Amino acid sequence: ETGWILLSNTVPLQSVEPGTYNSNNTKGFIQVSIPIYDEYQYYQFKVVDTAYDGICCGGYIRLSAYYPEDTNKPVWTQKWDGASFSYAKHVDFIPNSGINNVFNENEPTTGVPFQEKKWILRITIQLDDFPIETGWSLTCSRNQAFSSEAGNYLDNTEPIQITHSLYENSHCFFTITDEAGDGLKGDGNFKLSVVSSASGYSSNNDNPPLWTYNNTHFTKKGSRVEFYMNAKGVLNVMDW
Repeated sequence: ETGWILLSNTVPLQSVEPGTYNSNNTKGFIQVSIPIYDEYQYYQFKVVDTAYDGICCGGYIRLSAYYPEDTNKPVWTQKWDGASFSYAKHVDFIPNSGINNVFNENEPTTGVPFQEKKWILRITIQLDDFPIETGWSLTCSRNQAFSSEAGNYLDNTEPIQITHSLYENSHCFFTITDEAGDGLKGDGNFKLSVVSSASGYSSNNDNPPLWTYNNTHFTKKGSRVEFYMNAKGVLNVMDW
């Protein structure tokens, strides 16, 4: 009944599908060398039980992180009783700082047990009096890329609204450029918001944002915003 998957920034590292273990005495262990030098590196562990009764009869889940030079002493360890969930338990963590988020799933939100969650990115651009000068691009891990070149926008009456559904914990860069080199003048500005979808896997974007970044001071040739598709917010902003 039990299966599990371990992902690094939504990239699967290793998994065992339900049905693989055929004895209740089987104990599955995994040892993975995880780099801990990147404090923003997210990992996700998910365990599922297809009978919807968790891991019964004394079963449990334990995650531990170790430095490579000392595998006898964990940096942190966390244990959960197998009966603490019904269908699935999700654990988000960073190797050198511990558990970031834990939530249980009472029933699958999709027919695919290990379907990856997608979150919503909202982009709002209020163009200035020279909208034809503005272009933008969005690039994220997992080959997710979108863009609009300068010359596509001819009117600034209404803000430009852009919405994309992106893999959770994707590493993203949003870049906005101005061909004249003077940014968005006057009331021009841009805003980024990240929203967690209601069902976990849908593209519903009606929920309030987990974080919002407002830029009202873009006055140069370009501005690049670095962020992850999670609740951490913006990591870095570079103007040039």
